[in-house]
Amino acid sequence: MNSLSDTAHASRVRPYANAFTLIELLVVCVISGVLAALLLAALIKSTSSAQRIKCVNNLRQLGLATQM
Repeated sequence: MNSLSDTAHASRVRPYANAFTLIELLVVCVISGVLAALLLAALIKSTSSAQRIKCVNNLRQLGLATQM
């Protein structure tokens, strides 16, 4: 009988044991924000690199055209 009252007492102390706390949700939001910022920076860098490669290729094609 004592073990029954202990489990009933434990469930009353913390009824939302499986719920997330506000701090945990804020930590998840901050981590996802940092990852999004890193991804955006990499995307901008790759876009500028692609623009540079395209420009170099166009200059190469113009050089080949003038040589012919």
